[in-house]
Amino acid sequence: MFSQEVLDRFWSKVNKDGPTMPHMDTPCWVWVAATNTKGYGSYWATAESSCLAHRFSFQATNGFDITGQLILHKCDNPACVNHEHLYVGDHLDNSSDMVARGRLNSRAGSFNANTTLTEQLVLEIRAAARNGVPRRQLRLKYNLPKTTIARIVTYQNWTHVP
Repeated sequence: MFSQEVLDRFWSKVNKDGPTMPHMDTPCWVWVAATNTKGYGSYWATAESSCLAHRFSFQATNGFDITGQLILHKCDNPACVNHEHLYVGDHLDNSSDMVARGRLNSRAGSFNANTTLTEQLVLEIRAAARNGVPRRQLRLKYNLPKTTIARIVTYQNWTHVP
């Protein structure tokens, strides 16, 4: 799939002595080269082709095509390329994982580092939506993705909150 030269160059940009996250048994393998604004590693496998480092690691290690799929982190560390910390998922898996771990922050896109959903905040968002506040305005006010606002307002998430 990838030449040995491309693989060797990739692994030369990885520190395998990274931190061990609280809910993990093995250390993160930290990408030490270029990263994007969200902290994910960026790797130029060829002069014409760049990719996210964690995606490259997963594909190189597992050997199957991941086109159209998300590669998610169990460790919540966007710079991690440890294949044991990565898994295939979709947008719903990613959103569910973020909510379950309270990982609502800027690494995940348009989240605010200071935004943690609480029952009170969910009640506030639902009340505003019932009073006619447009979802776009709620999204901007709370700095949350439109899918998160939509799932709160339609009771797809936080179903235990009235």
